[in-house]
Amino acid sequence: MLVLCWRPGHRTPIHDHNGSHGVVKIQEGVLWESIFTYQEDRGLSYKSGRECPTGDITGAGVPDIHQLGNPEVSGQDLITIHIYAPPLGVLHTYKVGSPQIDLYTPDESET
Repeated sequence: MLVLCWRPGHRTPIHDHNGSHGVVKIQEGVLWESIFTYQEDRGLSYKSGRECPTGDITGAGVPDIHQLGNPEVSGQDLITIHIYAPPLGVLHTYKVGSPQIDLYTPDESET
């Protein structure tokens, strides 16, 4: 379980959860989620986005490629609670328009 505090403008890299399922509860503020699709021949492309206000719950299935963040224009902090099973390990990260997939391992200072 993770509790994350986000300042306006903070966001994750575009990532998947490499086999973990997840649930995120928006405890305070507004979360913006951008959802992407990946095709080997075309790379990563934007699919949709949504705003999740305080009290909302969003989930991450497998596969699920997304980016979470606190919009700069929100003017307020964001607090989210994350639960993953199995626990998160190495994540895959992506860049729009690129077929390249990188690996990302959060260190202790980020959790």
